[in-house]
Amino acid sequence: MALILPILLCLVLLPLALRVTDQLSSGGWLPPDTGAARVDHLLKQEFGRQTISNYLLFSDPTGRLKATDPEFRREVERVVKPLREDSAFTAVYTWGTTSNRDLNTALVSDDGTMSLAVVSLQSGIRDATNDFAAFTARVHSDLLDIRIGGWPATTSALQQMTSSDLARAERISVPITLVLLVIVYGGILAATLPVALAASAIVIALAILATISNVMESSIFAVNAVTMLGLAVGIDYALILISRFREEVRDHDPETALANAVATAGRAILVAGAAVTIGLAGLIAFRVPAAISTGLAGASVVAASVLLALTSLPAALLLLYRRIGERPGYLRWTAQASRSRLAAGVSRVQRALQRHAMLAALACTAALILLTLPVFDMKGASPSMAILPRTTEARQLYDQVAAHFPNASLTPITMIVQPREGRMTSSTNLDHLREFTSEIAAMPGVTSVDSLWSFIPEGVGAFTLSGSLTLDRSLQETARPYITPRAAVIQISMASDASTTSQAAFVRQMRDDGMQMSGNAFTVLVGGESATSVDLVATVRDRAPAAVAVVVIATWIVLFLQFQSILLPLKAIVLNLLSISASFGALVWIFQEGHLANLLAFEPTGTTIIIVPIIMFCFMFGLSMDYEVIMLSRIREAWKETGDNEAAVQTGLRQAAGIVTSAAAVMLVVFVAFGTSQLLIIKALGIGLGLAVLIDATIIRLILLPATMQLMGNWNWWRPALTRSAASPSSAISPEEKGSA
Repeated sequence: MALILPILLCLVLLPLALRVTDQLSSGGWLPPDTGAARVDHLLKQEFGRQTISNYLLFSDPTGRLKATDPEFRREVERVVKPLREDSAFTAVYTWGTTSNRDLNTALVSDDGTMSLAVVSLQSGIRDATNDFAAFTARVHSDLLDIRIGGWPATTSALQQMTSSDLARAERISVPITLVLLVIVYGGILAATLPVALAASAIVIALAILATISNVMESSIFAVNAVTMLGLAVGIDYALILISRFREEVRDHDPETALANAVATAGRAILVAGAAVTIGLAGLIAFRVPAAISTGLAGASVVAASVLLALTSLPAALLLLYRRIGERPGYLRWTAQASRSRLAAGVSRVQRALQRHAMLAALACTAALILLTLPVFDMKGASPSMAILPRTTEARQLYDQVAAHFPNASLTPITMIVQPREGRMTSSTNLDHLREFTSEIAAMPGVTSVDSLWSFIPEGVGAFTLSGSLTLDRSLQETARPYITPRAAVIQISMASDASTTSQAAFVRQMRDDGMQMSGNAFTVLVGGESATSVDLVATVRDRAPAAVAVVVIATWIVLFLQFQSILLPLKAIVLNLLSISASFGALVWIFQEGHLANLLAFEPTGTTIIIVPIIMFCFMFGLSMDYEVIMLSRIREAWKETGDNEAAVQTGLRQAAGIVTSAAAVMLVVFVAFGTSQLLIIKALGIGLGLAVLIDATIIRLILLPATMQLMGNWNWWRPALTRSAASPSSAISPEEKGSA
């Protein structure tokens, strides 16, 4: 049953897992209870509109027609006419048909060859993305070229690329992983079991992610993140148990060997899984929907991996142990040769550490600190449309608008002003609104400001407009996307060359000084993509200390319960933080500053996508504990048998080096495979995690960990008298404990 039930469960959940990308979005990173979130809420509730739109870019492929030519304009209007008549769209703006003077100017390119149509949506990003294929089918022309962009187009492209990137990563990582496992085990069947376990856990987790997406907005990037994590931990946990079983079965019958393996390696798997789950809890602590859903899905894949490793895998080992033990001669020779070379390398490291432990510890610490330095220049930002490759249609439209439409923006800054006195539609407040928008329009970097006044003909005063808005119901409905009795909307486009930093500065300035600029007539809320980026970065900075503290304290407790030591968990946490900080520094150096951009085939943006270090920390803090638990469990076993710290370190390092190296090699292959992604976020995450694994498995586990354990001596095992029966502070384990291994 332990083998049949997981297979049946995976078959039942597979259809749901395969459809998971259909229910995810590129959003979900808007922190609740922030200015951007309040703007988003008010736009829906008060104005009946969304912050997102579809954008259509029209051009004549022959170059004969200009955007202002009658033939060009007639064809544009023919294309958008069905959209104007569809209640799913709140408005359709094209050049020459809107009374908004600033908007009209923004809808034609600087050379006059292209025009832009803005199709405002009634639905949210997920529904708009699901309807995007139907939308594109309605938009076609035999005369003009039409490109479609905006966030629905971006999300649709992300969904397609997520699937293709996932397939590519699996095509790269799975065969290489199988080869590595065959080399490690010297047998094909033993090599396939870890991959089968990981695949089963991933199916379960993706089905859970699809379910979660029904109750909260979930990020499309969670699919690749969870698949990366599932392959890493699933294969890792299987490696731990199978290796221990094959070691035990040399001296015991299969049943006894399996019992011993589960009692030792199984406990290590349980502790390692708890450590990874605690790390993922850090994502939940940020209280951002996409982070919460990624954390829950990640915890699901870890829990499924642990459960399968402790139930289905032992059953498979007991059933197939004879075939697992059968190895062709050349595979057996390859496995033995690789183990011999590894053992020789470990012996050389041990001898060097015995002579130069202090020097090794200082040198490694200095190297990690040096790698960390670029972190202090990190400039966080939320994902933008620029994360798409230039080959995609949505990215091409984004680039063309930035290059040729100096007064337009696909991601305008959206402000909502609310009157401090009276109705928004009163003549006094309308007058204040006109003066306020004029003052904003004069600010550096601002190219256009859209408000109700942008649609009003010259010569119409505030008193006349107030009366019309009060008496004319049709005008009220027409004006509702921009004004109601309780609030008004202002949309601001920044110059296309305005940097992320300058847009963020503008958002902060309007939040700080907006009320004063309005003559204290309005309270001012600022939203849109730039404001979301500001709020997300601020949320991460505000909540990161608490999230890190929770993860660190919970990890210390778990490790203390496993190793019965006060100092070992503290040292493990410090080493983890050093390793992760160094990988963060490398991430900034490569992706923000653009080093290795040509080699890795990406465009540096000058910023670090803030969700990448968040996910990296929460994933790697737990994953690196896998190695810690494996090595310290072996060292502690040797310590309990001998009571000799130095001998225990040498024995544990020698016994665990093979499994740590194998697990790290598998993780490295998986993460680097995802580093080939076309999407910048997944590429940065894959390369970042790969670097973290490389640093952790080499500098930390094979050098710095044993060096510091040798320097600390018996203090490694110290714990207060209240937690042990022995009285001596230099001994962590009583004589009775030493006899029970």
